[in-house]
Amino acid sequence: MAMPRILQDFSSLSPEAQKQLLDYLDYLKTRYPAVVIKKVRKRKLKDEPFIGMWQNRKDIRNGAEYVRDLRRREWGRKA
Repeated sequence: MAMPRILQDFSSLSPEAQKQLLDYLDYLKTRYPAVVIKKVRKRKLKDEPFIGMWQNRKDIRNGAEYVRDLRRREWGRKA
């Protein structure tokens, strides 16, 4: 339902009916609390924990070349 329609309908009610509606809205807010959706902050790729996980390995001199070779062997890629 559009907000202007709600406001128009509310304004067309008598003052007593408006008060009853506001009371009912208060009741509904306590009965059905609003669901708060926590917004997830996006991290930059360089801040991800897995970046640099092989940097101190002595057996891997070039990480990109190592991964490229793994892919070539495991997935049958030529590139």
